[in-house]
Amino acid sequence: GVFTEGVADLLFSEGDGATRRWVVVELKTDDLEEVSPQHHAQLGLYVDAVKRATGEPTEGLLVLV
Repeated sequence: GVFTEGVADLLFSEGDGATRRWVVVELKTDDLEEVSPQHHAQLGLYVDAVKRATGEPTEGLLVLV
């Protein structure tokens, strides 16, 4: 297996019970004109980790600030 370490910028849940879902937010403060494939991969790892840990639906959101 592969060990990956990282910290998501924000994680929150919406809904309750069967309708609950988690949202992982990753903020990018670099002077970027577009999001790179590496940023999408990073967010994907965070989303997968939360989904596996909670067993609940999880979405990811990249925000350029």
